[in-house]
Amino acid sequence: MRKTLALQAVLLLHRKMPGELKRLQNELLKRTLRILLIPAVPAFLHSGWQNIQGGDLDRLLFLYTPLMLAYCIIVFVDRIPYAVRSGSIIVILTAVSTSELVLFGLASLGFMFFSLATLMATVFHGLRIGLISLAVFVTIALLSAYGYDTGWIPIRGPSPQQLVSAKFQNWITPILFFILAGGGGATMTWTLLSGLSGTLEKLFMREKELEELTSGLEEKVTHRTRELEEMYATAQEELALAARTQESFLAQDARSPENWEVAIAYQPYQMVSGDVYDLYFRDGQLLGVSLFDVSGHGVASGLLTLMTRSLARSMFFEDPEEPLSHTMDRFNARLTYELKDLEYHVTGVMLRFFPGTNDYEYANAGHPEILHRIPGSQSQSLEPFKSSGIEDYGALLGIHAVARNHTTIRQAIQPGDTLLLFTDGLEDLRSESGHTYGSKRLQELFASIDPQLTAQEQLNEVLDTLHAFRGNQKITDDITALVLKRLH
Repeated sequence: MRKTLALQAVLLLHRKMPGELKRLQNELLKRTLRILLIPAVPAFLHSGWQNIQGGDLDRLLFLYTPLMLAYCIIVFVDRIPYAVRSGSIIVILTAVSTSELVLFGLASLGFMFFSLATLMATVFHGLRIGLISLAVFVTIALLSAYGYDTGWIPIRGPSPQQLVSAKFQNWITPILFFILAGGGGATMTWTLLSGLSGTLEKLFMREKELEELTSGLEEKVTHRTRELEEMYATAQEELALAARTQESFLAQDARSPENWEVAIAYQPYQMVSGDVYDLYFRDGQLLGVSLFDVSGHGVASGLLTLMTRSLARSMFFEDPEEPLSHTMDRFNARLTYELKDLEYHVTGVMLRFFPGTNDYEYANAGHPEILHRIPGSQSQSLEPFKSSGIEDYGALLGIHAVARNHTTIRQAIQPGDTLLLFTDGLEDLRSESGHTYGSKRLQELFASIDPQLTAQEQLNEVLDTLHAFRGNQKITDDITALVLKRLH
């Protein structure tokens, strides 16, 4: 999805924000320290002049001068880390304020600023940094106190109270106050900006890690998608090959034998069908026909149709004189053995014709019954074979638990008679409203067709009516139908 320009701008600003804040905080601290240098120079000169007049050269040489040099180095040497600069300013200002004994004024203000800086350092940088800052301040305070107690830091004047009062009356006191307040403010500002930049930098690093993780995940998804697409393409090619193989077997039977018209409709639900039919010829004579429906859909069912077709053909020609029910029983036994480890079953019908006669045998194995159309009668009736349920026409094939002997029905077929063999996908077609066409309406439809039509025309009438009933509703099962019309 394309990002809007506004979103891109926000993301760009967010990515640059840690660096910009660092630059801002460094520039702010540097300028603040240089501004504080303006009043610090005259304050240093004034204090030095007083020390010279009072003969207090130790304070000038060993306190003010080193502190002033350190302050200038901190201000003008950019290579010094800004964290060191900020902390050093506090040290210098604390030393100056305590050395002047402004303990109840400037020193207390410095303590307040340093306490706030320590608190912010703890919040933004963790407890360890906060404790280090506190330790530095306490160390400076203790050393200053020790210096006053031992005399290492000399005290001018008779009493601290008088000296404090004198200092506040001196013109240098506001300058020292300004320097200390500015230094403390700069320290707190630096600490705040440092904390914000550190927090944003962590967020930026997390976002960067997330982007890298997302990028890696996208690459994996792309690679996996490409693999799946290749696998799908390979599977589609294999399915197409299986479908062509299946159709090539069935196309061998798409021929009209002597004395018969044969029409076939074959529509797989998927590329490979679970339906299979076969026509049995010898010397140009039609000896029989079979139609089987393997449970399930897809490649597995398609492979089983080839095995089913091969076994049925072998059993049909093995003993042409035996009753068709025996042929179906042997076929069922062999199929059950082959499917013992597979959760599949098969339904089907098998017919055997006797050339030179008008008779045929019919055996059913749990399949929709065939329709036998006899023209010329007053009612144009159909003669179905199933009369009272599955017990009369045989059980499913390939299931050992329901294996049972099948029954043979012998029936006469005259010139002009028509047979309709179909799988359940034909009568189970649904309309757009969800209604099933059903076997009863299929019988009525087949009975209403003009018997003078050819086998193909009769099949077209059936299919056109069913497709009109279905509308735009998709099929949900394989559809196979055969129409056989006896000519003479």
